[in-house]
Amino acid sequence: MKKQLTKRQVLFLVIITTLANKTQRLPSLISAQLGRHGWLVFILLGLIDTAFVALALWSNKINNGKTCFDLCKKTCGTKVAKLVILVLGAYFFVKALLPFEAVHDAFSTVLFDNLPWNLYSLFFIVAIILICIYGLTTIGRVSEPFVYLFLLSFIVLLGLGASSSDLSNVLPFVEFDTAKIVDSCWDFCLWFGGFVIIFMFMGRVKEDDGKMGWPIIVAVFLVNLAMAFGYVVFYGLYENLSAEQGNFISSISQFALFEVDVGRIDWLFILFYQFGEFICIGLYLCLAIKCFSDVIGVKNRVLMSFIVVIAIYLLDVFLFKTVGEGVSEVSTIIKYVHPIVVLGLPIFFIIVSYIAKNKDKKIVKENGLTKYQFLSRIKNKKRKIEFIDVKNDTKNVEKSQNTAKINKKSKVKAKGESV
Repeated sequence: MKKQLTKRQVLFLVIITTLANKTQRLPSLISAQLGRHGWLVFILLGLIDTAFVALALWSNKINNGKTCFDLCKKTCGTKVAKLVILVLGAYFFVKALLPFEAVHDAFSTVLFDNLPWNLYSLFFIVAIILICIYGLTTIGRVSEPFVYLFLLSFIVLLGLGASSSDLSNVLPFVEFDTAKIVDSCWDFCLWFGGFVIIFMFMGRVKEDDGKMGWPIIVAVFLVNLAMAFGYVVFYGLYENLSAEQGNFISSISQFALFEVDVGRIDWLFILFYQFGEFICIGLYLCLAIKCFSDVIGVKNRVLMSFIVVIAIYLLDVFLFKTVGEGVSEVSTIIKYVHPIVVLGLPIFFIIVSYIAKNKDKKIVKENGLTKYQFLSRIKNKKRKIEFIDVKNDTKNVEKSQNTAKINKKSKVKAKGESV
């Protein structure tokens, strides 16, 4: 199987997807329910994400370089494997709606409010289709130089907002309704759980037998901590009007004005940041395409890319009439299923990874092999089969050549006797 990503690329993609999903409409939605205590949602759900990303990495460590589909197929059978992959594909398709609606919001209501979104969004659709066609390797390579610009833009915009925010608006910290905070965590859980992409990276990472390390855990924790601080800055700026603000990333630096001839310099960083949403959309849809292809057995990536991307475009244009309406409707339904997927999959993959590991140990014990001999045999199995085939073909060629020589000698001898 082709290794498509490096460990560094996996880390960068986790950072981009974890941050990009939370920096658009989510803070304003949370502020409508919790007001100044909304930062607690980022802390609580961020801690849950951090704990379960550790479980996801644990299952990857146990796994001997298998993809999640191969792992489920080996332990649970083809039908269960296809069911799990189908659930993952549907999950990634729904998650792609978050950055897609964020791009819709930023470009149609903030940047180009006089242009019809249904028409010029077709250019974005073409770009996303190309991203999906080129696949996971290209997305990983693009993320390496871009993540620095992405994080720089976020830090600059957050710093500009903090310079003009009244942080006393979120005080006091201690007076909050626990039941209301738990309900809000339930309502907005769709924006969290981005670590599930790690399961699709299993068996596709190049170094160290595909084991992704602890930096991912630290990155997920720090990103959620940064978003909690970002919410404090956001609410300090707008207080009771926070719920009326649509896009967090374009609103947070609105009052940081500078005397420059080109106007608001923060818009440059806003545009750079928005490109992270395209990477996020492309990654989610690319993973969804891979899942759906494994389920239905279609290997034509171009065809699947057109079908899936056009589907999300039609969903945005015809089903979701206003910006934000689609996300709100989806989150209302998905919140009953999302925790089962996000919290259940890490536990499920740990169990099946241990089952697969025990099966491998049993094979090693029965054949009297060491662990390294067994792994070497698995890795070189295809190579050995090809070597045997070449060896057999060589023998057949030599045999036919010898037969031809014998026949030639017989003909010469017969011709001499006749003379």
